[in-house]
Formats: sequence, structure tokens, C-alpha cells
Amino acid sequence: MATKRVHIVSAVNAANVSKTGNTYTIRDVCGAVDDIVMNRRLYPADQLAAGVKTLEGKPAPAGHPKNSKGQHISAANGEALATAWIGAYCTNDRHE
Repeated sequence: MATKRVHIVSAVNAANVSKTGNTYTIRDVCGAVDDIVMNRRLYPADQLAAGVKTLEGKPAPAGHPKNSKGQHISAANGEALATAWIGAYCTNDRHE
């Protein structure tokens, strides 16, 4: 039987990682901080707070997906699902 491994490429407290069967759960992941600039775009705190409600059940890709033209696209886009989705999705989303 081949050994399966999970490589986490971000700083994560090991206490926040658990495994049940073949499912890994990573708790308390911070997707963005208030007033951050990502991809040359400002994300104000009020917009992050309003948008967090839309994340529940949405795909959580490895990095921000881009299309074949190099443009950032939604994680729910078909091209993103085919190239960047790692089987993770958002649950219990909140803004703090």
C-alpha cells in the first residue's frame, strides 16, 4: 500500500490539524486581514466582514487560482476547479 502524505505549505499550528479516516481538517485558517492589498486590490475591513458570509461551502484552492491567460479567477470557476482545487472547502466562516 502506498503511503499518502499531506504537505501544508503555509504556517499552521499543528494543534489545528486533525485527521479522521482519510479526511484532514485544518481549523482557524486566516484567509485575509482587514485592509490588506492582494493582487493590487485593497480589501477594506467592511467588505471582508460583509463577504465572509458568502464563503460557506465554497472551494478553498491552493493559492489564488488564475485562468490560462494569467488572470485571477474565482475559486468556483470551472477552470480553477480543474487546476487549483485541492479538495478543501470553507466551513464555519467568520470575521474577527
